[in-house]
Amino acid sequence: MPALPRPPGAPPLPLVRAWILPAILLGAGCSAGGALGEIHLRPSDLVPSVLVVRWTSDVPGPSFVEYGEGEDLDQGTPPDAGGTQHEIAVLGLHAGTRYRVRPVTVDDAGQRHLGSVETFDVPLPPLQLAEIQTSGASSEPGWVLMSVMAPDQRQSWVVIVDRTGHVVWWYPSDPTLMIPTVKPGRDGKSVLFGQYNNEDARVVPSIVRIALDGSKRTTTSTPRAHHDFAELPDGRLAWLSLDVRTTAYGDLGVQPVAASTIVEGPEGAGPDDPAVRTVFNFFDDYSAAPSRSCPCAGREVMGLGALDWSHTNAIVYDEPADAWWLVSRNLDNVVRIDRASRRILWELGGANATLDSGPEPIWSHPHITHIWEDGLVVFDNGNHHQPPVSRIAEFAWDDRKAWQVWAYRPVPERYAPFLGDVRKLESGSYLASWTPQGLVTEVTPDGQVAWSLKTGPRVGTGRLHLLADLYPGP
Repeated sequence: MPALPRPPGAPPLPLVRAWILPAILLGAGCSAGGALGEIHLRPSDLVPSVLVVRWTSDVPGPSFVEYGEGEDLDQGTPPDAGGTQHEIAVLGLHAGTRYRVRPVTVDDAGQRHLGSVETFDVPLPPLQLAEIQTSGASSEPGWVLMSVMAPDQRQSWVVIVDRTGHVVWWYPSDPTLMIPTVKPGRDGKSVLFGQYNNEDARVVPSIVRIALDGSKRTTTSTPRAHHDFAELPDGRLAWLSLDVRTTAYGDLGVQPVAASTIVEGPEGAGPDDPAVRTVFNFFDDYSAAPSRSCPCAGREVMGLGALDWSHTNAIVYDEPADAWWLVSRNLDNVVRIDRASRRILWELGGANATLDSGPEPIWSHPHITHIWEDGLVVFDNGNHHQPPVSRIAEFAWDDRKAWQVWAYRPVPERYAPFLGDVRKLESGSYLASWTPQGLVTEVTPDGQVAWSLKTGPRVGTGRLHLLADLYPGP
């Protein structure tokens, strides 16, 4: 199957981690070991699995770090820009493993100047991450960026795992906050995550950016935020928040009701930043009045004393069209919104759909984070299927109707009543997170599980992405 085009508005993937060093860097000529100045090794400030190597070379030139688990230094970082002062972060090291590392500087004549060989012991990850195991063979190389959650212990992490199950990068949430959503930064040099407390709105959530080399953290305060966020091309962020109003609510009469909003603001904003503004509100901009669409919509949300109307769980930005996709679990819909006018362009699924998808509901409480111009993949939680059963599926549409392209229901059947995620890979396979089972599966178009990842007991997997590389492109 040919490679699929990437959805419009998706952040660019970093270059594939097959670093082809120029012949000048791999030349046979070299000076004696230890020809470089003193070598300094340390873990990065924020991410203990990232090794930072610093040295001074007598001659200027592009430099890199060779490393390996055994005697052979058979891996290497991309080269830096040159000069005589060098500081290079080594990424992708296996947790709990000893590495041998050596810095190399190449002068203008192609001579390799070698530093001494040093050792670095990568620390073990938290126990909840050390139990991750994988099996099978993936159709597409790369690293899985995901969240891992231990709700019983009120702990969660951003994690990067290679395809052999080795944890190579991790970062914890702040106390009492959980991480359901992680994303690669548009700069190719960072990851972002949202951390929330779904039980107590007094605990202020935030969006956090961590540099992949562990050198920097940026925190954006996001009061009443929940579920998901998006990074905009101009460097600002957008996130889902909640508005509470007392209003008529179907058969329940006048009640305090919570509805989702889209809020935009500068990265690094504090809780009262005047530049933060609401750009869409279900109360004001949706086509229907609040109503209890199902029993789930009668539950209180975030300790606000308000009933959960829309329960929007995903926001996806379409850059070419300057439009939003919003996914609402309780309304069972995907809504496309013109960002400039706040006008709803169309709606798929749910009671107010404008695209015809047939007489039967197309899903029951969807989680959707991968949407493109004329299609999407959905993690269908299946809360109101009879019996409740979860699945993943792909849908396509035109101007008038929508239809199912592909679907997968595991055997034996599996029920994931909350969260879950799925992304379509360029190979055509589907990478899915079955949150409460602590399971990630890569499913081929013919419905076979080619690769899987499993956590330890009572540890769940959140939303995910496949990274082609850990280093940024040029």
